[in-house]
Amino acid sequence: MTRKTNNLIYLMSGFMLILLSGLSGCAKKIPSVASNQSPPVSWQTKQKQLAALKTFEVTGKVGYTHENKGGSASIQWQQQGDQYFIRLYGPLGSESVNIEGYPGQITLTRSNGYTASAKSPEALLHKELQWQIPVSGLQHWLKGLPAPEKLDDKPTFDDQNRLTALEQKGWKIKYLSYINLGGIDMPEKITLENGSTKLKFVFKQWDLGNAFQ
Repeated sequence: MTRKTNNLIYLMSGFMLILLSGLSGCAKKIPSVASNQSPPVSWQTKQKQLAALKTFEVTGKVGYTHENKGGSASIQWQQQGDQYFIRLYGPLGSESVNIEGYPGQITLTRSNGYTASAKSPEALLHKELQWQIPVSGLQHWLKGLPAPEKLDDKPTFDDQNRLTALEQKGWKIKYLSYINLGGIDMPEKITLENGSTKLKFVFKQWDLGNAFQ
């Protein structure tokens, strides 16, 4: 075997060692990418976070249909513990409507100064606006959380352990999309259906204050 042949063999051997070393290095890097991916937060953890959220404000649009009638309005919902303030304005007639709720007392005020009161927000809204809105349940459903009462059926979740559907108090609630706010997911689009009554909420802005800081 000539010196030239030996040199060629040495060069090829060296090249193969370098190539194998490079492949080995690449193989070691692949698992490290997957190991950095955090698993989704459990539903139990999300449930505790949302239940602890006692104060929030959300604004957006609400659409309403019942049989052959319907309407829409802009909505502002402020929640502070058991108290809430709801403002409906826009295409829902020429004047805005404010609903203030305290335990055992609900008051509706129109922009012309007219007021009406009742113990049930659902009864008051149906009487004054002919809208069937489950305010008592929405205080929880708006957050992506079931109300404390018994569920009508088992809820469903997506791969991030967020609610996609639940049935409660005769209503079928579906969560179509979420907004991530500093690590917490809040609903962006929700539909509610109860017989011939349908509601659709599209939220543009959430204000959670310092709840999760």
